[in-house]
Amino acid sequence: MSSRMSGANAGGRSRWALAAASSPSEGRPFPGQGSGSPGQGEGPPPDPPAQEPPSIYTVIPPNLSRRNQLQRIANKELEELEKWKEQHRPGVICLTPQMLGGAASEADVRRKQQLEHSQSKYQQKLKREQYERVKREAEEAELLKKKAVQREKVRQS
Repeated sequence: MSSRMSGANAGGRSRWALAAASSPSEGRPFPGQGSGSPGQGEGPPPDPPAQEPPSIYTVIPPNLSRRNQLQRIANKELEELEKWKEQHRPGVICLTPQMLGGAASEADVRRKQQLEHSQSKYQQKLKREQYERVKREAEEAELLKKKAVQREKVRQS
């Protein structure tokens, strides 16, 4: 019988035979197959030692001395920050109240804002058209200059 046909591992044993051979219950009869009188030395099989399943995370225990040192440094920096804030706190500002905004009333100002807002779209469009016109004129001037240079070359030859 070949090892390939039987699905055997090294040594000609199948994986089930290897598992049975390496099990801790080797040499012990199955429950109900007592080697002596029934009820003598039989009982529930002992539980295997509890093992935690492997985890994908590794828990690293904290280094307490390093943690305490970092905590002291952080507390010291916080105290220094509080002292700096206290030293650089702005003083009391005393300004006399003034009327601001000029002579226009609030209603006039709001009307003007609304008018500017409604016309802003048209102003942007005009600005864009003017930019494109200037750009086009510059391109045409450059093209005319190139044509003039080429005409001069033709006349000279």
